[in-house]
Amino acid sequence: MLKFMIMFRAPQQAGGFDEALNVFITHIAHIPDVQRQQVVFPLGSPINTMPYVRIIELYFASQTQMNEALRTPEGQTAGQLLNSFAPNSFDIVFAEVYEERR
Repeated sequence: MLKFMIMFRAPQQAGGFDEALNVFITHIAHIPDVQRQQVVFPLGSPINTMPYVRIIELYFASQTQMNEALRTPEGQTAGQLLNSFAPNSFDIVFAEVYEERR
């Protein structure tokens, strides 16, 4: 399984961030082949200051499925919306996920 994470830093200007993020989240819900979607509200870190105020996680069965899904019209629209956020206001990470079932 592959996880696609978008980690948002606190905005420089408070106005409009939550609304823009809600619009973005609404659009990513339409991306095909997303197996699971999470919006995370970080509370802090025991080591240092938490740089992120929101983390969005999208799970795909494979990197191939993720790549194909992001190339769809829905994925492209989400990418355009993401690019409307301020430069350097978010980081993107792809990660393999291994889950142990108990």
